[in-house]
Parts: sequence; structure tokens; C-alpha cells
Amino acid sequence: MSPSLSALAAGLLLSLIAIPDGFAGEWEDMRDRLDNTLRTHARRIAEIESRDRTAPADQLRRAEKITRDRIAGAEGALKTTAKARSPEDMAEWRADGAERKKVRESLVAGQKNLELANSTVGSAIEVAENTARRVPRSGVVEKVARIEGEAKARASWQREQDRLERERHQRERAAAERERGVR
Repeated sequence: MSPSLSALAAGLLLSLIAIPDGFAGEWEDMRDRLDNTLRTHARRIAEIESRDRTAPADQLRRAEKITRDRIAGAEGALKTTAKARSPEDMAEWRADGAERKKVRESLVAGQKNLELANSTVGSAIEVAENTARRVPRSGVVEKVARIEGEAKARASWQREQDRLERERHQRERAAAERERGVR
């Protein structure tokens, strides 16, 4: 045995001895999870194969057709995205070309719109802050609270009046029924 192979074997042996017992339990847990996963997939494969009871040669042809279709789809996508540019198309993208000019103009317009939106948002924030400062000084909160209190008091008074009116009508009906019964 060569000295380097002996050193490698000794290092491997020492590394195996140095593994704590905790790792062994983790390896077992990992193996159990892997076994469960494989069992789940094995069941799924069996389900698929039970639905597809074709001969192995048909399955091979079907797999080849699926592969060919996917390759054709990928090649088609590549052809549509990687079109060869004509010299006229490329001229439009030069520094002084029409397409490059359109892009520059749209970038300038976009920048102006962004600046306008920023200023609009800034002024809206300023208005909101001013309103937040003015509302407590104006006494609006107290006025609204007073108006709500008065509205609740009126509603309570109205409910009480309605209750009294119903009781009065009930007493009048009862008196009228008694009077009819006496005659």
C-alpha cells in the first residue's frame, strides 16, 4: 500500500470515528424521509402506468414524439426571438437613427412625467400636513362631537316620545274595548 493511500485510509477512518452520534440520527431521519418520498413517487408512477396500458414500444414512440415536439417548440421560440436584422433595421438603431431617437424622446417624456408626479405628490403631502395642523386649532373636532351628542340626545328623546305615544294609544284601545264590553 502506498504511503498516500495509507494516509487517505487513516484520515477516512479518523473522520468516521469523529462523527458524533447526533449525525447518525440525522442520517437515519434523512434516509426515512427519502424512503417515504420514493414510496410516494413509486405509487404515482404505478398509477400513471396503470392508466396507460400501452405496449412498451408504443410508450417509447410516444416519448420520442413528446421529445421531438418540445425540441421543435424550443427551436421555433429561438427563431422568433433571434431574427436576423437587415442593414436597414440596424441603421435605425445607430446613434442618429430613428428608433434610437424615439427611445430618447420617450425617456425624456417619462422623466418629465415622473418629475410632475413627484411634485404633485409633494404638494398633496403638504396639503395633508397643513390640514392636519389646522383641524385641531379650528375646533372642528369638538364641534362635530357636540353635534353628534345633540343628534344622539334628539334621537333618544324621539324614541321616548314614540314609546309614550304607543303606550297612550294602547291605553286608549284598552279603554275602548272595556267600554264596548260593558254595554
